[in-house]
Amino acid sequence: MAIYKYIEFRKRWDTYWTHIAERLRVRYDRLYGYSYDERGKIRSLLDGLLWRVISDEPYRGGKKIISAKLIRLNYIRLSTRISAVLIAAVLVIAFRLDFVEVLSVILPGDMLFLGILESSPAIRFILTVLAISIGSEPLHKVIAGIEDYADKKRKAPGGQIQ
Repeated sequence: MAIYKYIEFRKRWDTYWTHIAERLRVRYDRLYGYSYDERGKIRSLLDGLLWRVISDEPYRGGKKIISAKLIRLNYIRLSTRISAVLIAAVLVIAFRLDFVEVLSVILPGDMLFLGILESSPAIRFILTVLAISIGSEPLHKVIAGIEDYADKKRKAPGGQIQ
């Protein structure tokens, strides 16, 4: 992430995200204008699917605005998750990893779902890829929690470090 931020800073990509936000603002303003109906079903669908991803309220109850920062954040989240899945797929193929085999060693053999999982190589592959690609996120949350706890423990009630 640090490398990406450095490249983004050097290449001046901040204007890129602002340009994307402006294009989306024009597109969704036009879409909202055409999609008005009495019941508001289309508008609520748009709110649920589109605006939560790219818009932000500047203050409580204020008009929603398209945020270049949120667009950038969601592009980065999506690209890192896609990259994690692709890297996991390469690792599974290269090292012939099998998550279902690990489960069969850990869990008793009479588990109903293990028989179903063992019969399909495609399901085994997908589960293994997902387990590897999702696997680092919970670990990062645990590490962040430990760091937060250590920071709270280190600080005195007056805000001074002991």
